[in-house]
Amino acid sequence: MDRKCPQFIQKGVLMRSTCNPRSFRALCLATGLAILALQNAASAGVVSYNSGTGGTFDPSSPSTFTFTNFGAGFLSPGVNYTSARVTMRWGGTTPYPGAFNITGVAINSVTGGLGNVQFLAGTASGTFVDNSYGVLNSILNDGNVGGLTLTLTIPTLPVAAGFFLEVAVRATEGNEVNRTAFQKVTAIAPVPEPSLGIPAGCVASAIWYARRRRSMAA
Repeated sequence: MDRKCPQFIQKGVLMRSTCNPRSFRALCLATGLAILALQNAASAGVVSYNSGTGGTFDPSSPSTFTFTNFGAGFLSPGVNYTSARVTMRWGGTTPYPGAFNITGVAINSVTGGLGNVQFLAGTASGTFVDNSYGVLNSILNDGNVGGLTLTLTIPTLPVAAGFFLEVAVRATEGNEVNRTAFQKVTAIAPVPEPSLGIPAGCVASAIWYARRRRSMAA
């Protein structure tokens, strides 16, 4: 018997601890898969979001944002708006990624979808891009705009860190057209490739394994 690798009894069965190589390989794989899962979660697109200011996203995968707590922006005091749509613009690092669509656009007080926001090839930085108007179920004004909720999905984009999209809601009551304050989401450098998870797990497991052997030999 390896005296440096103690045995123990569990439910009447003699079992060896994780000191043996086979157990170590299993531990290595399990740790790597755990790291892989964490990396997959981290690369799910949305990295951060702060209500009222915006957030960050990983452009290497789609990102679904739910924007809340919009500021009144240019909504005129006392005007009750009855229809709304989404307006967006891009800025930051170049080159521009070419044509892409913002999908799944929905406002909480508009029945049904509003259609995609379509950025065409060659859209200049700062250009406003809109979708279609939808009728609001309840009026929107500068007093209740804080309850507005906007959801949309940004596709995978071949852009560098620093590229950003700004989004606002444009509202009208038939004559006057104004918009809320913008919120901004900025691309960051993609997270490490998930394929690094298992090698990283082996390294972590090896360190733990070596320390355990030393402590048992002491």
